[in-house]
Formats: sequence, C-alpha cells, structure tokens
Amino acid sequence: MSSLISTASMNINPCSKGRIIASYWMPSARRKSRKYRDQIAAAAGEIKRIHELIAELETNERELEREKEALQFEINEIEAAALVVGEDEELEGEKRILENRERLFTHTSRAYELLRGENAEQPPILDALSLLAASMTEIAKIDTSFEERLETVNGILSETENLSFEIRSYLEDMEYSLGDLDEIETRLSIIAKLKRKYGHDITEILCYARESSIRLKNLLNRDENLQKYYQELSGLQDNYNKISNNLYQLRLKTASALKKALENELAELAMEKTQVEISVEHDPERVSVHGQDLVEFLISVNPGQAPKPLGKVASGGEISRIMLSLKSIFGNLDAIETMVFDEIDTGISGRTAQVVAEKIQALSVTPPRGRQIICITHLPQIAAMSDQHFMVQKLAQNEGVEVRFLPLDEKGKKEELSRMLGGAEVTRKTWEHAQEMLELSQKIKKSKKSKEDKILS
Repeated sequence: MSSLISTASMNINPCSKGRIIASYWMPSARRKSRKYRDQIAAAAGEIKRIHELIAELETNERELEREKEALQFEINEIEAAALVVGEDEELEGEKRILENRERLFTHTSRAYELLRGENAEQPPILDALSLLAASMTEIAKIDTSFEERLETVNGILSETENLSFEIRSYLEDMEYSLGDLDEIETRLSIIAKLKRKYGHDITEILCYARESSIRLKNLLNRDENLQKYYQELSGLQDNYNKISNNLYQLRLKTASALKKALENELAELAMEKTQVEISVEHDPERVSVHGQDLVEFLISVNPGQAPKPLGKVASGGEISRIMLSLKSIFGNLDAIETMVFDEIDTGISGRTAQVVAEKIQALSVTPPRGRQIICITHLPQIAAMSDQHFMVQKLAQNEGVEVRFLPLDEKGKKEELSRMLGGAEVTRKTWEHAQEMLELSQKIKKSKKSKEDKILS
C-alpha cells in the first residue's frame, strides 16, 4: 500500500509587501474588530480588578474586625520600637567591642606604647623614625638623589604621628563612647523578634508597617471605598456593554458575509448541498476579554438535516475541505507558516479534484509570504500540482509493519502518478497522461506566477 505526500511552497519577497494588491477579507471590519477587542480586553481587566476589591471589602464583618485589630497591633508594635535603618549593624559592632573590651584595651595600649612609650628593650617607633629622617636629611644635603626618599620618610613619620594621636584619643574615649552591654543585647533582641515576624531587615519591617497602615486605613474607610468602587464599576460596565454590543453587531454582519462566502467555496469543492450557519449568541451578563458573544460554526452536509456543530457532523475529509475554504477566504490574515491536509480528496474526483489542487497551490503562494503546504493524497490531480513529492509505503513484516518515506525524482514522480491513474501497472498511456498532468500543472503555476509578478510590479 502506498500513498503520496506532496509539498508545495513559494516565498515572495517581504520587501514588496507595501505594493501588493491583496484581497483582504473585509479590511474595515477587521480594523474595527481589532479596536473593539482591544478595548473590551482592557475594560474586562478593569472590571475584574474592581470586583476583586469589592469582594475583599465585602468579606465577613467578624473577619474584618479581627484583621483590623491584628493590623493595629502590628503597627503599634513596630512604631513602639522606633527602628532606625542600619542601627542593628551598629549595635552588633558595639556589642562585639564590649564583649572583647579587655583584649581591645590591651592591644590598643600596646600599639600606643610601641609608637611613643618608653621601653628599655625597644625604642619608640616615632623616635626611630625621627632619627631616620634626620639622617636622610643630611644624606640629601650631600646627594640630592636622596631628596625623593627623604620625602617618603617624612611622609611615613607624619602618618605615624597622626596614628599615635588617633590611638591615644581612642583610648581616652573608650570609657565614655561604649554603651551598656545588657542594653545593647535587649535592643538587638527586640529587633530580632520583629525580623522574625515582619521582614529579614529593618527596611522590610518599616515597609511592612507602611503597607499595613494603608490596608488599615482602607478597612476603616470601608463603606466610603465600597461606594466609590460600585460607582466606578457601574461606569466600567456601561462602557464594556457598549463596546461589546458594537462588536456583536459587527460579528453578526461578518458572520452573514462569511456564511455566503464559505458556502460558495464549498460548492466548488463538491459540497454544493452544504448549509452553513454561524451562530452568534449575545449574553449581556457575560464578562470576558473576548466580549459577550458565543460563536459556533454549524453545518449540514446532507439536504434535509438541520445544521449541527461542525465537529459532530463533518467527516475528516469534509473538515479538511472546510478548512481549505476558510483559508482561501481569509488569505494571508493568519501567521501560520505550515499547513497539513490529510486525505482532503475523500469523496471527490475529476474537476473538483483539480479545483482543490489549485486552491491548495494558491495557498502556498499567498502574499506577502508563502506557506509550506503538506498534503497526503491519493488523487493525481492534487499530487501533480505540488513542487516536491514523497512516497509513503507500508510493508507487512513478520513482527509488524514497516513504513518507508521515500523522496521522488522526476522519474519516480511520473511512475507514482501513473499508478494513481491506472493502477499497479504503469502503461505507456498512463505514463503519457502523467506527463501531461505535470506539464499542465506547471503551466497553471507559471500563469499564476505571472499574475503575481504583475501585481507586485
């Protein structure tokens, strides 16, 4: 068993887009529809937001009272702490100093003694540096190349003197600048408790307090806010209903035109008895980002039967032809780059098959860019119109079925078309007929290409 997968594609230079004379589907209606849908989506979002605010305020009174009490307690607790951003870091540093106070005093005193103190075993560093500076001065008087080194020594001596003054001042202030360790630990304990409850640092805690104050204010002004929200909601709802009704009227008009266009297209595809209904039901109570309408495609493929939902009535091949018709009508309005038609030839032959083939080929070259069309078919009229051909074979094996996917060259293409035309055996007549079909398809494509070039020029 074998079938033919045909692919067709053509790309038109997108730079030519501005010069293309395309048959857009009701362009003014499309522009209006897009404008209405954008406005409806924005209005629906605002309505949802106001509904959420109202629902929040209309919760159980007891819950609101409990929340107000909890918020007030939390705000009071944070305000009573009188927090200052960064104070916890300063307190931690001061605590560390107090906990190591004796070691700090010992090492600071020793540093000062090394700089200025009297030590029989080691002269003060400042005295040694002063003697070094004096010697360097005498050397520089004789050899001027040492003047730069003398400046270096004098700079070190000056910095060291400043350091000794700072250390002495630090020692004198140690008794007065440090707080009480118990007080610091108590303060840090308060801050740590607030961090566990309201944020990982003081900035977050203060931010939580501000947000809680705003929330508490809204709860205290609940009735006033509710009235304001209801007034705002009324205005938003009126505007939403107005836009939705405009969109509804536009959809009714478009549905009527689309019904006629779709039935005309289907008539060319051997579905001339098909009756199409596009149901647009308007629900004034509905709020959606897409409007207040419920749209459904109904179809009857047999005379005397009432139209029913498309998915429940049409067969796979019929749905493919309906989709082909829709794509032919809407042309280049979507951004789909690849389309697949599976067994679209079910129930058709002859001239109808040729019409289907030409419509599929037209879709592949729709400006401003082409589409990739993949079509699985058993009809030679459809296969002949494609640009590339692949044969699918299913071979029965002992343990199952093997599927082969084979690209065809020009000879293989003609052979498969011949088999489609005449059966398993390829004869001279079927071969000639296949050759004729391929030549005819090339003429049709060249003719359409010529028309496109004229449009683009």
